[in-house]
Amino acid sequence: MQSDQDGCLWTAPNLPEPRNGAARHDIGIIGGGLGGLAAALQAARQGASVLVVDAGPIGGGAAGRNGGQVLPGLKVGLPALRQRFGEVAANRLVRFADSVVDRVEALVEDHHIACAFTRAGWYQPVHAPSRMDAIRARYETAAASGAPVRWLDRARMAEALGTTAYLCGWTDPRAATVQPAALVHGMAEACLAAGVTLLPHVRISDIASATNGYELHGDGRSWHVTKVVVATHAGPAPLPELDAGAVSLDSAQVATHPLPEALRARILPCGGSVSDSRRSLIYWRLSPDGRLVVGGRGGIARRTADAHFARLRRIAVALHPDVATIGFSHAWSGRVVMTADALPRLHEPLPGIFALHGCNGRGIAMMIGLGGAVADRALGVTGPEALPLPVTPMAALPLAPLRRIGAALVGSWFGWRDRLDSLRPSPPPAQAPG
Repeated sequence: MQSDQDGCLWTAPNLPEPRNGAARHDIGIIGGGLGGLAAALQAARQGASVLVVDAGPIGGGAAGRNGGQVLPGLKVGLPALRQRFGEVAANRLVRFADSVVDRVEALVEDHHIACAFTRAGWYQPVHAPSRMDAIRARYETAAASGAPVRWLDRARMAEALGTTAYLCGWTDPRAATVQPAALVHGMAEACLAAGVTLLPHVRISDIASATNGYELHGDGRSWHVTKVVVATHAGPAPLPELDAGAVSLDSAQVATHPLPEALRARILPCGGSVSDSRRSLIYWRLSPDGRLVVGGRGGIARRTADAHFARLRRIAVALHPDVATIGFSHAWSGRVVMTADALPRLHEPLPGIFALHGCNGRGIAMMIGLGGAVADRALGVTGPEALPLPVTPMAALPLAPLRRIGAALVGSWFGWRDRLDSLRPSPPPAQAPG
C-alpha cells in the first residue's frame, strides 16, 4: 500500500485575522472548540458581550480533527445514573442526551453551516463472540430508555455495512455525521457575525478575582470578564484540578484516497457510521468525498503514532480488502479526554466560573449541547435546576500523577484481549434479543 501522509483530512478556510476587541466582557470563554463556541453563540444570542480565547487556532484541537460522528445518548445507562444523581436529575440528563443530535442539526440549519450534516444512523457491530453479551446489554439499556434502536442479525449487519466481518449488533437511527472542521469553522463564523471576539493563540495562565468578576491573564495581556466558562476539551487547563480529573488519550485516524464509485457503493451502503465492539475502540465511516476513514484509540505517547496508523490501515483492509489497491492518503491524530466513569463533567469551582470537559469520544453533540446550557446558567438566564448535567466538585483521579501510566497499561491490556478475541471461532449467527 502506498501512503503519502499529509496530515488531517478535514480542512476549512482560514478565519479572518483576529481583532483585539474590548478589554471588558460579560463572559470570557477559555477554549475555542465546540463547547466554547456553542457557549459563545448562546451568550451572544442573549445580548452578552463575549470573548473567546484559545491557546491554539480556533477549532484547531479535537473539535476539527475528530471522526465526525454526532451521537445521541450516553455510555452509562439510566439505572446507574439514577443511583448516582437521583431520579429527577438522571431523567433530565437522559432526556438531554437523547436530544443533542437535534440541537446540532438546529444549529447547522440556523447558521447555514455547510458541514455535510447527514442523518444515516450509527452502528455498533460485534466483532468477536466474547463481546456479544456486553454489546447486547448496551442495546437493551438503550431500548429500555425508549431509544428507537434495532438489533441486527449477521446478514442484516453485513447488508448495512458492506462487510461480513461482524457477527451481529445494533443501530441507532438518530445519529448523524459531519465534516468536523467545516462544522467548527461555521460556528466560528457565526460567532464573528454575532459580534463575539475570537482570540486564537492566547494561553490563559491565570484567572484572578476582581471587582465584579474576574481578570483573565495570558501572554502579557489581561481582560476583565463578569463570568467565565472553561471549555478546554483536552490538554492543560488554567485550573490545575481540571486536568487531574481525567486522562487524555491519542485518537488516530487514517483515510484512503477517494474510492471509485463502484467500490464506494459497496462500503457502508447504509450511509451511517460505525463504532465496533473492540475494547480498543475502532470507528469508521465514509467521508463526504468518498474516502474510507478508519479511526481508533491509541495510547498516550505521540511517538507511537506510526504504529497506530499501521494498525488502522490493517484493520481497514481486513474490513474491506479492495481498499488495499486504492491506498491511503492521510493520517492524523488528536487527543480525547476520558473520565473514569465515562460521563462528562460540569464544575463550578468558584461563583461565576464554570468548567465543562470529558465527553469521552462523544464530544460533538454533547459539547454543543452543554455549551449552550452553561452559557445560559452563567448569565443567569436559567437556574441550576435547568442544567442538564449536575454540577460536581472537581476531584483528581486516584493516584493522579500516575494516571497516564495506568491508562497506557489498560490500553495495552485491552489491545491484548482484542487480539485474543480474534483467534477464537465465531458462534452461529445471533438472533435478536427477545
